[in-house]
Amino acid sequence: MKPCRDKYREELISQGIPEAKLRALEVNCETKMEEAYGKSKSLTFTKEQWMTEEWAKIKKYEKFDYGNATGVDAATFNKIGKLITHLPKDGGKFHPQIVKIFDAREKSIDEGKGIDWGTAEALAFATLID
Repeated sequence: MKPCRDKYREELISQGIPEAKLRALEVNCETKMEEAYGKSKSLTFTKEQWMTEEWAKIKKYEKFDYGNATGVDAATFNKIGKLITHLPKDGGKFHPQIVKIFDAREKSIDEGKGIDWGTAEALAFATLID
């Protein structure tokens, strides 16, 4: 398949644009891109330089009253943690790896440390449902 660039070039030539003018535009464009690429290697930015006015407004969260406490108390956390890390006894026999994962999750809830991402996510959803 012929590249789009070549098709477009042929169309411009058929409309009477001189080949020399197209080549000059191409050289000019390539030169500007090479210069920009060269500059990009040595430029440094701070995050403030990237932030638009719209994002700067959102960053001031007090304006939007998002400062409300969204946590749950330790008793609720532990209660929900026990529920989501407990395999049903009458549910039959579970794969040993599943039992190991749930035991590790229950231990992390009991100790309050080492909680993995999946357990934390389950806790978050469960507290919302509760």
